[in-house]
Amino acid sequence: MVTLHEDEIELDLPLVRRLIDSSFPHLGNQPLRPLDAGGSTNILFRLGDDLLVRLPRQRGGSANIDKEAQWLSLVAAASPVAVPKIIAIGEPDLGFPERWVIMNWIAGKTPGLASADHNSSTADDLQ
Repeated sequence: MVTLHEDEIELDLPLVRRLIDSSFPHLGNQPLRPLDAGGSTNILFRLGDDLLVRLPRQRGGSANIDKEAQWLSLVAAASPVAVPKIIAIGEPDLGFPERWVIMNWIAGKTPGLASADHNSSTADDLQ
């Protein structure tokens, strides 16, 4: 996994597996693999065919998990496009200091970025 921040929390596949097995043993039989796609604030893993695991890269990332838990269902109700649903929230454990989330996987492609010579935007990709 690529490190993006000097203060990034140490995280690897075996730790994510242990977190899942410890917090949600009923999901422990699902295959787990890191995703190449991600962002600057979270590291992403696929869990089985239908789930996504997101873990904050830096301390303080639990605040975003809390906001999503509060707002995602409201956004989903008002949105014409699919919005992820939180399946479970993991608590800090096994040396990982932040809350983390398991969400449903929404199949699709990663929206592209607009270029200077093209008039598309991420909003166009959502249509």
